[in-house]
Amino acid sequence: MGVFLSLPALVFLASYTLTRRSLKRLLEQPPPAPLPLGIAADSRRDRGDSEPSPEFRALIETSPPRGVRMARRGVFNLSVILLIVLLFVTIMVVRLVRMWVVLHSFAKFETREWGMVGFTAFLLLVLLLQWRRMARERDLLENGQIALGRVVQKWASRNNSTITYEFQDAAGRNHRAADTDYTRRLEPGMTVPVFYNPDRPQRRVAACATFHEVVPSTRA
Repeated sequence: MGVFLSLPALVFLASYTLTRRSLKRLLEQPPPAPLPLGIAADSRRDRGDSEPSPEFRALIETSPPRGVRMARRGVFNLSVILLIVLLFVTIMVVRLVRMWVVLHSFAKFETREWGMVGFTAFLLLVLLLQWRRMARERDLLENGQIALGRVVQKWASRNNSTITYEFQDAAGRNHRAADTDYTRRLEPGMTVPVFYNPDRPQRRVAACATFHEVVPSTRA
């Protein structure tokens, strides 16, 4: 039972650790030689054209606050996380309530019961961190500046794709960052929209790594 209940936490920690290591490894590598730009604003493999696609141009021309909605991948990932966390939190709470009915005192809780309390708190913390991440991401898409990022490196495994990209902010400062590529379509030399906070450019996210998307504006 303990191994079964700990499985979601172990999977989450392993995934988080591997992703962080991949991002750190990519950022520590020296920038490669410049490559011809391809267009990836709409996640297509258009090569030999250095101009942004019409969709990207329309996105750049939008002004904050933009309309934002949850993307399909965001709905799926969030639903899976909520389902797993709520399932195990319910199991933990039911078992703890039963123990309370029998013992009528927290002082009589043993290591197993306190372990269940800690595991429940950990799962709720996962939910809190996920909500905070989604809120920050939504704010960047809604109110952030948009820059043209160029993919300079890619690290791909069977179930994950991570890119390193460079972009220039409105003040002319160059930045290098790494994000997960959920589209799994970006290659070095292609471009991707980057949303960033102009006051704190280190707060940024590439469009390929978001769980949200900008709602296309409808003009009469």
